Parts: sequence; structure tokens; C-alpha cells
Amino acid sequence: MGCLRGGAAAIAAVLAAGPAQAWQATDCGKLQIHFAGIGATTRTECKADNAGSGASDELIDAYGIGSVLFIMHHGVPDTGRFYMPRMTVKHLVQEVVTSKDLSDWTEPTESRDFDVIRFKGVLAAGGARMACVGFSRYAGHVDHSTGYRHVVIGVLCDRADPSEATVAEVLGAVGADFW
Repeated sequence: MGCLRGGAAAIAAVLAAGPAQAWQATDCGKLQIHFAGIGATTRTECKADNAGSGASDELIDAYGIGSVLFIMHHGVPDTGRFYMPRMTVKHLVQEVVTSKDLSDWTEPTESRDFDVIRFKGVLAAGGARMACVGFSRYAGHVDHSTGYRHVVIGVLCDRADPSEATVAEVLGAVGADFW
């Protein structure tokens, strides 16, 4: 068995591709990941991309007053030949957030089966520094390997530091067909 195109490099290349990736707007109901929405959500957009080799990428962007949330899913085919090695939530967030102005990282914790980390970041050129929470969750362990078929990565940023209750609400609203 081998890692999907080098594991860490694959996730970094596929998830951080951003505008270079062929994201297509899609009906949120067609995705394998779901976001039930929370009270502060004012708009939700969904996108998908076939990453090739049977792999798939999905993205949910949710916006609220003063906040932004994105949730990404990368999945590989259930062949037993491809998998993604487990990486720290901090590493995943650093790979998917295009801004390199990230600081004040806390120690990772767990909540609702997600690995969670807090940090500060400027997400847009000329933008304000925001309080952020990154989260990740793996699913679909591949037998006889150290890897997984699915990873969900998300980032919630707000002008005010998201409370533990808000983080729990957001994580509770994230669902997937594969867990």
C-alpha cells in the first residue's frame, strides 16, 4: 500500500489549490459532508471537484455577520491502495489557509470527535486580525495502514473569540455520510 501521491503533499496540493482547483458550484445536498447551519449563518455556498484517481474534494462556505466558516472534505477511493496519513490539526490548517499571517496557536484539544486548535489570523489582504478555530476529523481507516480515506478540515473565524459553546454548536452541525 502507498500513500496517495505522498500523503501530506497530496492533501496540501489538493486542498490548498484554491483558485487553481476546478471547484464547481453544486447543490449542498449532493455533497458527502453537511452543515446544518447555526443561528448566525446568513449564507451558505457549496462546491465540489473531482480530484482525479477517484478522489473527490468538497467545500462548504458559510458566512455570518462578522464571521466566516469553511469546511473541506478530501476523500480517496475505497480500494485499499490509497490513503492519507494522519496529520496534526495545526499542520492541516496551515496547509488550507492561504494566509501565512497566522499566530498565537494554542495546544490542540478534542471536541465532538474533532481535533481542535485556536489561533489568530488575517485571512484577507488588508483584513483585520480574527480569532479562529481550526478543526479536523479523519474517517475510514484503511486496514493494515496508518491512513484514512476521508479527512474533514474546517476553520471558523470571527471578530470575537468563538466561545466553547459556539465551537461545540458548529462541530455539532458538521456531518458526513461516511461517519
